Amino acid sequence: MGKKVEGQKLIVREATPAEKDWLYDNKELFSEPYKLIEERRRPEHKCFILLKGREIIGYQAFELGRMGLMGLLGTTKYVSSRGTSLRKGYEGRKLGRFLVGRVREWINANGIEYGILAAKKPLAKRFWAKVGFERSNGVQMHEKDVTIFGINFKKSKTPPRKTSWPRALGRRRH
Repeated sequence: MGKKVEGQKLIVREATPAEKDWLYDNKELFSEPYKLIEERRRPEHKCFILLKGREIIGYQAFELGRMGLMGLLGTTKYVSSRGTSLRKGYEGRKLGRFLVGRVREWINANGIEYGILAAKKPLAKRFWAKVGFERSNGVQMHEKDVTIFGINFKKSKTPPRKTSWPRALGRRRH
């Protein structure tokens, strides 16, 4: 059984070009606007959407890349986050965790090893730490400036679909 909101089943899938355009044209509906203009047309730019029925209520966008020794192009796959957000009014329902969890299944299935992202708001920083990302650079978690986070997907635990993220990461609820 999948997650439901207001009686409707939630679905996470890759966005079509038209849906990426819609996200950009309706960026004011989201707590963090979809900012990508030309990047969204490139094949290495991926965007997954969270749907409630036919309504887009969230997205996670990232860029695929490869790296090697000393910064040279190599075979190690990584993702660099380009934004994750929920539509205003849907925050605080654990939908962000649901979205990130489903996208992470795609990441694991495609052999991606590492992830990197930047977060500015303390609430966003706490969210990324809860889902397994580790602070690697930048200001402290409570400060309102950029903090860089990273994750090694191969070494991190990926929860099964019916397990909550904190439990899968070995954390207990308070």
